[in-house]
Amino acid sequence: MFVNVVINIPSAGPFTYGVPDGMEGKIAIGKRALVPFGRRNVTGYIVEVIPSTDIPSIKNIIDLLDSEPLFNAQDLVLYRWTSEYYLYPLGKTLKALLPGGIDVESSRWICLSDNQTVEEDPLSEAQRRILGILADYPQGLPATKLEKAAGRKSTLNDLKGLQALQLITVGNRIGKAMVTKKQETRVALRSPLPPNVRLTEKQKEICEFLERHGVSDMSRLRSEFKNVRATITRMEKKGILDISTREVYRSPAPSPHIGEENPDIQLNGQQEKAFEEIVEGITSHQYFPCLLHGVTGSGKTEVYLRAIEETVALGGGAIYLVPEITLTPQLMSRIQNRFDENMVAILHSGIGRSAKYDEWRRIQRGDARIVVGALSAIFAPVRDLRLIIVDEEHDSSYKQEDHLPYNARDLAIVRAKQGAATVILGSATPAIQTYFNTQNRDFKLLELTHRVAGRDLPQVDIVDMKQEGGNKPPLFSRPLIEAVRETLDAGKQTLLFLNRRGFHTFLYCLDCGYKFKCLNCSVSMTHHMNDGFLRCHYCDFRVKAPPVCPSCGGSRIHSYGVGTERVEEEITRLFPGARVGRMDSDSTSKRGAYERILTSLDRGEID
Repeated sequence: MFVNVVINIPSAGPFTYGVPDGMEGKIAIGKRALVPFGRRNVTGYIVEVIPSTDIPSIKNIIDLLDSEPLFNAQDLVLYRWTSEYYLYPLGKTLKALLPGGIDVESSRWICLSDNQTVEEDPLSEAQRRILGILADYPQGLPATKLEKAAGRKSTLNDLKGLQALQLITVGNRIGKAMVTKKQETRVALRSPLPPNVRLTEKQKEICEFLERHGVSDMSRLRSEFKNVRATITRMEKKGILDISTREVYRSPAPSPHIGEENPDIQLNGQQEKAFEEIVEGITSHQYFPCLLHGVTGSGKTEVYLRAIEETVALGGGAIYLVPEITLTPQLMSRIQNRFDENMVAILHSGIGRSAKYDEWRRIQRGDARIVVGALSAIFAPVRDLRLIIVDEEHDSSYKQEDHLPYNARDLAIVRAKQGAATVILGSATPAIQTYFNTQNRDFKLLELTHRVAGRDLPQVDIVDMKQEGGNKPPLFSRPLIEAVRETLDAGKQTLLFLNRRGFHTFLYCLDCGYKFKCLNCSVSMTHHMNDGFLRCHYCDFRVKAPPVCPSCGGSRIHSYGVGTERVEEEITRLFPGARVGRMDSDSTSKRGAYERILTSLDRGEID
């Protein structure tokens, strides 16, 4: 038996390896294997199992890294299509879309040898420094860490010289994956207890605790008793306890409860018609693309949730995509009120690697049948996928441009077509190409032209800031200031939207007109007042805001434009008693920040 394996390198591959005796029954598409590749051992992804090959001198795989596949042949169809369409090697594609931190590979490991008798004269200063560093690490160091400690970009020639003098040994060691399965130790009391067994006071207390609470995990016993592990081991040897291990899932942080869910929502006529069309598509087991074109507040989300309920009732799986992870908390709050939490998985960049790895495997096993997340969730290995929802399908956030480039909305359509599923593209302002497809292709157009419960659309006032007076228009217009004041007096809340973060849009010199631009992107850098830096919002290049112009040396540095930091400062100045919160990518860089801000807003703790 042989397998074709792809590796995370800029080459299409695949590479063929033999399967050692005794491993044939464990081989499957979607498993990872440790394989020899040149002088290293690296992680490869099995994409094909073949009975024979004409290639001579085949190397065998070293080990299997998974007890169960991370994806199956049907999932691989989408992954291959993505790789070919976006011209990205399949090995690098799989590396990008699978949970991070799970791969292993070997690295060069440098150790001092027992022979240290050579005179120092033939050694360079760099080589003596390397020997000095290794003397502090008797177990040796990886080559990358040695280079960092030595302050050198490359130590290859120095190492070759030291190895020729037999002062060091160079070998390969396989590192550990940063993310692995989590095992939990379980302790149970045997029944009946062995006859004539003698127990200490502490052992009696542990037995009484287990009689009251039943099987307990070791972490709970540690919190109840001091130095309990040694005692548990002795009790196991006496035949009093049974110790076992089981795998436990690490879940993302629980989503806060945001907003109120009305359990008695009744669909209006337009919602009911759209829902019936969608159900017909789901039950047909055929490819059914549709655009749910509904004005803001028309109840599109309720139609989505009803469609998911219908899908789950039929035994299928669903993917619900949102363009930004900031939308996930309030959406999860609604979903958790409708579905069993064990049935729902979350996938986006805001959750930890360990939790993402466990969520992925829950999905692959079929334990989680509803996946909610941002653009990368489109690759989730959902079993029996019947429904894909792309909310706000027009949003540019569905496009990823770095590393593996792709458009999650387009992949949703491709995946639905490959799997004969229903795909709903929802928007109040659909993309031109999507609307074109409803007029000229086989996309079904479903329209919601009215807001739910007969609510009116909001009144929109356009203010000409040139009429607000002065050579330099104020940040806020008089009607806006008055509207905010009336809202505060009524005890209600205000949302101010601005599509620029930072304090000022850019800085420039009044003397020579020099603009502070990014050295990499040639775009204006944004001034962030909190830390005093100029930042590029494209590549994240940053530099301390200079007090003088680097071009002419003048000190008349002027700011122009408005960012969210300045809006926050100005609104605080105008309304000193108001409780002000700011939500942008700077204030929400820490994990859980989105949820904390949204929860405070929902509780009325922010004005």
